[in-house]
Amino acid sequence: MSIGVMVGELPRAPEVGKEKQPEPRERTELGLTTAPARLVPGAGETGVVILEIRPRSGAPGGGLQVGDIILAVGGQPVVASADIDRMVNEARAQSRRTILVRIKRSGATNFVAVPIT
Repeated sequence: MSIGVMVGELPRAPEVGKEKQPEPRERTELGLTTAPARLVPGAGETGVVILEIRPRSGAPGGGLQVGDIILAVGGQPVVASADIDRMVNEARAQSRRTILVRIKRSGATNFVAVPIT
């Protein structure tokens, strides 16, 4: 005589190619497409990661690159992509032509001055 007993089930393996992708949000103010760092594998928990840069924006001329992690803009920490727009708009209201952006690239922290129009 045999009796079948289920002890438990193994969790299902994630489907290949179905990993959760970061939800980019276009940054019209600086011409960036970004995602929160916590959603990008290996980027850490702080700031936002640059996924794309619009070629005619001031970002490339300011020294920003795809893969940079934006930690602060105008001296204020960046927690979400919307923080960038708010700080750029504040700088425009003060008639500034550039804004200081603190970035993390290849493990080093740097500052770049990005033109705003």
